[in-house]
Amino acid sequence: MTLVSRRPPGHGGDGFLKFQDAEEITNVELADAFEQMWQKRRYHEVLYIIDTCQAASMCEKFYSPNLIGVGSSLVGEDSLSHHVDPAIGVYIIDRYTYHALEFLEKVKPDSNKTLAQFFRVCPKHQCISTVSVRTDLFQRDPKNVLVTDFFGSVRNVELTASLLDMDPRVAADHCSNGGSRECSVSKQSPDDITDTFTEGFAFVNQFPVPDTR
Repeated sequence: MTLVSRRPPGHGGDGFLKFQDAEEITNVELADAFEQMWQKRRYHEVLYIIDTCQAASMCEKFYSPNLIGVGSSLVGEDSLSHHVDPAIGVYIIDRYTYHALEFLEKVKPDSNKTLAQFFRVCPKHQCISTVSVRTDLFQRDPKNVLVTDFFGSVRNVELTASLLDMDPRVAADHCSNGGSRECSVSKQSPDDITDTFTEGFAFVNQFPVPDTR
């Protein structure tokens, strides 16, 4: 599974992101959250985009595989707004987000646009800030990775007229690969079901706790 992650509205600083002046997350906490996701197999690849002041600092502590971090500004730089809505008197979109959306809205499902092209969105004369890209944890060359691997892809969906019994006490016994793809199922006793669903599962130690004894 590929995953695109963008931050909710808030204010950024060196190494932290604040949500609506009520909550905040540090770059260490964010990095550890991605590591938990990786250990639990919650993602295959992540493209993390953050548009806030000093955005690059939120990607500095990443250490999990298959992560790309894109920030709209370097440490020490502000991320500026694009234009104001005169009806409500406030700025409604940031510069990087505006130009990134302008690029993505032109991407079609069969597009051959690459991540390397996307990374060139909003040069400094447009953003006023410097866009940062971190790719050292990513195992593929962004020049060969399509934007549609993360945005606007079309997934194949197979429709079936068959009904599937979702009762947890009904286990799949055999599924044919051709024809109508019908599955034969067999009833199991409660004892057998307990063994089926518990065997081989265990909690993973996420972060080792140092021995202070």
